[in-house]
Amino acid sequence: MLKKTLTSLVFIACATSNAQSPHENIIVNGSFAQGTQGWRLEPEIEVSVPPSPDPDVFANAPASLLMRAQEAPKDGYIHSRNARQCIPIGDARKLQFSGNFLYPDELPASNYGHRANLIWHYQSDCSGSAQFGTYLEPEIKNGWQALLIDDLSPALNAQAVEVEITQDQQLSRKDFGVLESAYYWLLEKLGVFGDDTLARGYWDNLNLQITQLEEPEHPSNQFDGAPSVPTNTNLLRNGSFDTGLEHWKHYHSEWSTDEGYNSEGAIRITLTSDDGSMGTGVFEQCVNIGYKRQFKMGVSFKADEHSNQTGGGRMRVSWYEEENCQGRHSTDGRHVDPQKIAGWQPLSVPLLEAAPNSRSVSVDAIQTIDGKGEFSAYWDDMYFMAIE
Repeated sequence: MLKKTLTSLVFIACATSNAQSPHENIIVNGSFAQGTQGWRLEPEIEVSVPPSPDPDVFANAPASLLMRAQEAPKDGYIHSRNARQCIPIGDARKLQFSGNFLYPDELPASNYGHRANLIWHYQSDCSGSAQFGTYLEPEIKNGWQALLIDDLSPALNAQAVEVEITQDQQLSRKDFGVLESAYYWLLEKLGVFGDDTLARGYWDNLNLQITQLEEPEHPSNQFDGAPSVPTNTNLLRNGSFDTGLEHWKHYHSEWSTDEGYNSEGAIRITLTSDDGSMGTGVFEQCVNIGYKRQFKMGVSFKADEHSNQTGGGRMRVSWYEEENCQGRHSTDGRHVDPQKIAGWQPLSVPLLEAAPNSRSVSVDAIQTIDGKGEFSAYWDDMYFMAIE
């Protein structure tokens, strides 16, 4: 269902020496004054001098990271060129991420083509599982842009952050006129892709600062005052949707009395799109888990046969460090997706291990739509139970 996955460690350069005190840049060579030092670059990326360097941007050296990817075929997958760096974050509690960006010539039609992503990792060398964090995204305009995101919190239990500078090899296409668009459309039909169809971009002065460190822990029982949670009992309120949608945060939804897995009553989700969606959060509920560490979950799903587009879904959880789904969180990689078949499907995950240091969990449903049109689905009998 979700076709883009986080790239493996082989493409990641790990920083070996970074500041761990607040307000120092922990990115190695974020100004690119030392060329490619500290970075792992894929093809079609280089460090070079941009046209007409801005003296305010180039206080250290007139060098920037040039993203000059070539167009990729539209085959249903995401193609991109990336530069990466892995940075251990130690006891960082809050961070700030900033950088400068320039379109040196033609502007793109979409502002989604160039981004600087932050991805949280649970191993200090950026191996294993990860969670997407946030991104810097330039506007469609000429001249150098200053981009900033403040007050960032790492994922719960994250040990490192991967800085990923990326150019999408489809979404960064130049904003062509009518004749040029028709010409390149014809080339695509012939299986030929132009070598100058994407808008290039320069990045510079990438800066990631720790603005707050973790407070020292006081010796205490982590679960002092934690509520007692029963085992083998559904911890979700109104998981059967028999009496409406109360106790749920829900979007794009309505209560249906015409459908239901074991009894009448279900939540009906309808997504409408012009080009499809890889995932939209549609309903959720927070549960305080006390000292329990092992759980199971499940739901029943049915695609509406009257939809004019296909789609899918996902049930997943995110663990939070504080009760009532507050503080830092991490999204669990264990989830369950329905098949694209008719009728009701009972789905389950038989074992979930709570993230270390977590005190609550958000139980979430995500729905997708595969293209232009409308896709509706029914969800019912969702449960989340402690088993130990």
